[in-house]
Amino acid sequence: MPTLILSGIVALDGWKTLVLGGDVYLLKIELRGPHGQRVNTTLPCPRGDLNRWLAASQGELSSGKLSKLIRSNPTLLLIAVSRAVDCTGAPIQSMVQLLSRLDHCFLESNPLDTAMGHVQDVQPCDSISSSWDVQAEAVLGQFLHSKKRSSLIKSLVKFVRFFNKQQLPKADRPKKSAVKGLIDSMFVDSFDIEHQKRSNTKWFDEKSTPLDQNLNSVVLGLLQERQSCKNEFAVKLLDAKLAAMKQLAYGASHEINNPLANVATRAHTMLAGETNPDRRFQLAVIHEQAMRAHDMISDMMLFAHPPKLNVKPTDIRLMVSALVRECESNMMAISRSGAKIVARVSKEVDRATIDPTHCKVALASLIQNAAEAIRHDHGEIEIQLRHDSGDLCITVSDNGVGIDDQVQQHLFDPFYSGREAGRGLGFGLSKCWRIAKLHGGSLTHRFDGDTLQTVFELRLPLP
Repeated sequence: MPTLILSGIVALDGWKTLVLGGDVYLLKIELRGPHGQRVNTTLPCPRGDLNRWLAASQGELSSGKLSKLIRSNPTLLLIAVSRAVDCTGAPIQSMVQLLSRLDHCFLESNPLDTAMGHVQDVQPCDSISSSWDVQAEAVLGQFLHSKKRSSLIKSLVKFVRFFNKQQLPKADRPKKSAVKGLIDSMFVDSFDIEHQKRSNTKWFDEKSTPLDQNLNSVVLGLLQERQSCKNEFAVKLLDAKLAAMKQLAYGASHEINNPLANVATRAHTMLAGETNPDRRFQLAVIHEQAMRAHDMISDMMLFAHPPKLNVKPTDIRLMVSALVRECESNMMAISRSGAKIVARVSKEVDRATIDPTHCKVALASLIQNAAEAIRHDHGEIEIQLRHDSGDLCITVSDNGVGIDDQVQQHLFDPFYSGREAGRGLGFGLSKCWRIAKLHGGSLTHRFDGDTLQTVFELRLPLP
């Protein structure tokens, strides 16, 4: 379980110091803006406050108490505004409008689902420290005493970034510009909010009761059900995409491949007897582009309706060494970059029962992808094979330019390519992913911060 490092509360002026051992939840939240923006964050919330928020969704809290609750808790304010904005697609004009939208959402849909709609996970903290950092005091104090829109937004941004720094690894933290842009878009320019008085405001309620166990079970069950629905939807969506692509591939194969074959054959025949350099170049381009279109349709067929696996005992060392020689000789990306391919095979890796044809295609695509990422004179592509937990683990790493955030979202989507137009079909990694799934395995990627390398890992279960 995660630990909230800075989770004691020290009074701001008249506040009473509270140390609540373990009476805090960490909420993994997807905040949403009116223009489709989304930011994932992890923020703390006292059990008592969360209990009252859920009670409000059931109509058991007055509007005045609900207003005071979300005004005194930045986590709940962000959840409430995110939910209200997501329902209507418009920013919030006032606290009165926020409460009105929440009431409408609670009545129109499942109240608990509305209250926790943007909460992806709930985890209790293991331990609570009695120390409260000066910066945390300032962040919370700024939120509680905000009188205008500008100071409120500034305090919310600081709050999100402060706790993300405590709870999330650096690679998982949202950028400041994304957080600021989303929170800023949630409130209209004229939005104003009444500030809280110091004399009677406590973020953590000393007398709050632990979250009711039955209600807790309902919330956790709701989160699990939502995740199950998302997973089921993702599977059905993939099946539908594959079915549509299969139908498209069959039509393209019949209607396009035959004319392409005629074009390629005629260009190749004319090229053999042509002596003029300019016409030879033009005929070569025609032949190359016709074959490129043919390869695209073949890749689409492989992805949508691959042939059945023909698994058999295969000499892994021989397969890899032959493939490396073939890539070094025939792969244009390797020739252009001058990259060096290094293969390292563990001693225990000898033979494996796999489909050698499919695996060669997958490994060649990973090598091609690595080669195209190298744009300097000292490029190196490293291939490692080893046994790990009953799997044949194949990693291909390169010291190229890496993968930006936008491309990572579509990494295994067919037809998507992070390169400029005309430089690739976007099917290489998709084929690898499909072949891995056919074997019951997986394909993942990561960035190794120690070696500054992009690493793709293909795992194939061994019988």
